[in-house]
Amino acid sequence: MRSPYKSLKKVFTNSFVRYLEVGGTAFILDFALTIICYDLLHFQLWIAVAIGYWGGFFVNFAGQRNFAFRSDRPYVVSLVLYLGLIGFNWVMQTLLMTAFVEMLDLPIAVGKILTTGAATLWNFPIYRFLIFPRKKASVGPGKVKTTLPESIDFIIPAHNSASTIREALHHLDNWAKSHQGVTALVVENGSTDDTAQILDELVKEGQFERLQLQVRTSQTGMGHAYREGIIHSRAELLVLTADDLPFRTSDIDNWFEDPREGVSLGSKAHPDSRVERSHLRNFTSRGFSLLRGIILGSKVGDTQGTVIASGDYLRDICELTAEEGYLFSTEVVALSEHGEVPVRELPVVLDRATQTHATRIRLRDVAKMGFGLVRLRMRISNVERERIQRTVETPAEQTPAE
Repeated sequence: MRSPYKSLKKVFTNSFVRYLEVGGTAFILDFALTIICYDLLHFQLWIAVAIGYWGGFFVNFAGQRNFAFRSDRPYVVSLVLYLGLIGFNWVMQTLLMTAFVEMLDLPIAVGKILTTGAATLWNFPIYRFLIFPRKKASVGPGKVKTTLPESIDFIIPAHNSASTIREALHHLDNWAKSHQGVTALVVENGSTDDTAQILDELVKEGQFERLQLQVRTSQTGMGHAYREGIIHSRAELLVLTADDLPFRTSDIDNWFEDPREGVSLGSKAHPDSRVERSHLRNFTSRGFSLLRGIILGSKVGDTQGTVIASGDYLRDICELTAEEGYLFSTEVVALSEHGEVPVRELPVVLDRATQTHATRIRLRDVAKMGFGLVRLRMRISNVERERIQRTVETPAEQTPAE
């Protein structure tokens, strides 16, 4: 029998629910911008209304395309069709309002509610099948199988990890008994507890049977730690994970069941994941996913889980990364998506023991992540321009002189 939680999760991953979420977000932004510009900034009314309308317009367009429907259709085509739909909606809603208010003699508020509800229903299939269609794939992203690796490096940032790191490494040691060439590359980054001492003891004691342990240090920040680990890694396959192994090895086990090229993500957003978290954390995760879709055009449900990819690939793109904190894995995914590298999500099982630990993400980190998405979008745009420039310049450079 399906659990109520899993049934509810299926509902909230439905495209129609995402469609309503985006529409609601656009409405709230429109409303808030209008009020702020008129009441607080004292703009003229028509200017305040225009700012609110166009702010909601672009959020609705980007959110529906990238988050709700995750469309592959070119932006220009979708935008032209979207503008056409706005004209169609204006005509239809005018006709309906006339019918409800003047012909049926309904109150104008009731007519507006009925008209808005009708538009919400007819817009959904138009969005899904005409304006924002998504290409169908027989297997999905990352459909090229790859060979099993002979070496694996788990890269683990350790910041104030005294309560978790020892147990996590022993768990990996047990997992390594059935796999070859497994190394835990732990990067201590500015801890203020006993993390550094514990790691020194583990290295000196050599108490692991199969797991090879390497310890490095970096500046404070998850991005710095991951970058340090990637640069000094040597394995064929890299696994970027957390100091408490929140999914234990369910992420990498699922990768081994179906090894594929490209970037794989241990994703809490996968419909088959078993994740039970508070309503607040689910709400903030969905909000962050919506922002990523709008700002980065990301079609991935969760970028804050495990990253599993070829060591050569991650070492190659490492020089393009600049994130210092929690957005490092989001940056890797964004670079991969924009570089047309296959990205797929794997189901995970969130370990109950890790849910008892208080989150180490603070309010200021959330704010940094929001502003960081904008900076990340700008950097990726620069990377794209550089790639295009290289493709234009390379043929000319290789042409023999006459």
